[in-house]
Amino acid sequence: MRLAVSIALLLTASSLSHAQQPQGTMMGAGMMSCAEFGFQHRQPSTPELGFFYFSWAQGFMSGLNVTELALNRPMRNLNAMPVADQQKAIQKLCDERPHLTVAEVVRDFYQTLPLIPPPPK
Repeated sequence: MRLAVSIALLLTASSLSHAQQPQGTMMGAGMMSCAEFGFQHRQPSTPELGFFYFSWAQGFMSGLNVTELALNRPMRNLNAMPVADQQKAIQKLCDERPHLTVAEVVRDFYQTLPLIPPPPK
């Protein structure tokens, strides 16, 4: 009987702790605030962070395009501007809106890129 009660208490406690964790629809560098991104990016000891964040941004924008393709909607031309210019534009947008997440800024930047019509069916 003691064993059954102990197991029941353990299961209840573990399910409660799991239930208290926030749900996550997105993870990774994009969930960082622009303020934190700006701080980290400007540290002289971590110059590779710019590449890390922009690699995440490219994957995120590619994923947005894949979603648009699956829905047979226009995609965005990710090659419309040089990569270095894209990085500068995203950094500038983040600097202007430090309260947003990197993902929100990247999504807004993505919307500025020229459209590519969906392929014919």
